[in-house]
This record gives sequence, structure tokens and C-alpha cells, in this order.
Amino acid sequence: MPYLVRPSREEMQYLKKLHKGKNYTEDMLSKLYECRIGKEDERNMYRLVYCTGCEDFVGECAIWENEDRHEVLLYIQPSLRRSGYGTAVLEMLQKEAADRGIKTLYIHAPEDEETLRFVRGRGFQPVDEQIWKIDWEEKETQQGSGR
Repeated sequence: MPYLVRPSREEMQYLKKLHKGKNYTEDMLSKLYECRIGKEDERNMYRLVYCTGCEDFVGECAIWENEDRHEVLLYIQPSLRRSGYGTAVLEMLQKEAADRGIKTLYIHAPEDEETLRFVRGRGFQPVDEQIWKIDWEEKETQQGSGR
């Protein structure tokens, strides 16, 4: 079962493993920490995804305010995808957003079939070619009316 961890500076080292193609320097990791953790408030959060079963981090996630909307970052290690982590983390993010009074989340979904299948299957609706949204009030209204 995964859970969300507010990372320490040292735990940000995990990003080197998660994004193997990127050459993170210590300076870059420090700046990322300041940007993601240092600016956290009731409308913005960043977490690493930790798996108790494998005793390691398996991904990263975030909710952040971007102009007039809240966007989600959800990234699970490619080798661990299709194992339920993404769904579990998205449910945690939705609860976190609701607790913060956020009713709509947007996600950037590249046009690969696996990602599109994931966002469609979790109730996100397309806004444009690569941006999808989920709105709890709209979803509850549709479910309540039998649609």
C-alpha cells in the first residue's frame, strides 16, 4: 500500500532514480526542494510516493495552483506501472484536494495510449488534446441524476 511522504532534502535524491535520463545536480535538487516544498501552502503540495511493501519510493505526485486552476503531477516508476500505485495515489490526491476545498483537478496527459487509458478510466474528461479534468461537483450531479 503506498502512502504520500513530504520529502526531506535528502529524500529528494530519489528523483535521480525516478528520472534516470535527467542529470540532477545537487544544486538542481536543492532548487527543486525549495520550489516544491518551500512554497507549499493550502493550495499547493508535493509528495513522494512510498511503498511499504517494497520499502522504497515508487513515484512522485503534486497538486499546484496554475493561474486559474489546480493541476496534478502523478508519476510512477515505469517498471511499477499497472500495479495499482497510480490509482491509489490519484485517490489520495483527490481526497487531499477535497480537504483543501479544491473541486476540480487538471492533469497533463501525453498522447500515449497507456496514459490516456489511465486518465479516461479514472473519470477525467478531455479539455483539449493533452489536458484533462475531473470535477467532483459535476460528477456527483451526473451520478445523482442517473447519467
